[in-house]
Amino acid sequence: MTTTVKTFHQSIMDAIAGHFAGKVQVLAYPLESNEIRTPAVLLEMESAEEGQDPGDGRLALRCRMAAHCVLGYQTEHIGLEVRSFAAQFFTLITDNKFGLGADVSWPQTLELHPGEFKPGKAGFESWCVIWEQTLFLGESEWDDTGIVPETVMLGIAPNIGAAHEPDYVQVSGVPTV
Repeated sequence: MTTTVKTFHQSIMDAIAGHFAGKVQVLAYPLESNEIRTPAVLLEMESAEEGQDPGDGRLALRCRMAAHCVLGYQTEHIGLEVRSFAAQFFTLITDNKFGLGADVSWPQTLELHPGEFKPGKAGFESWCVIWEQTLFLGESEWDDTGIVPETVMLGIAPNIGAAHEPDYVQVSGVPTV
């Protein structure tokens, strides 16, 4: 299965729900009509740009992700609690590929700061966790079949070919998979 922007979001949302044992409402791109029950994490992709080419035919999409960790004003000691909530979320993001393996990079440029999510008179406080993660879209051109070499040898032209094999120099041993 090829990872898509949708599956990337869903994998993150599933990880959030699991990390907080289902006690946190998880939404992506909430509309004003959605009722937000706190505690909540509101996930969004703030921007995306072309990332570093992985060299396998897939498109690298470097995504800037934001997660708004939201608590209601009725929460006691809300200033400390919302920061603690965001810090807990921060630990989830650190070194997490959300089960997508080689289809995403490790998270980078993690930030934690006061959020701007305070809609209307609903009475919310939030802190935001922002990170960058590259999503690799499409199918890899490499099929992982064939024989993996154990030794790499280097010959310099014009002294190449079977007649010059004794002149070759071993470059390295290739680790087996």
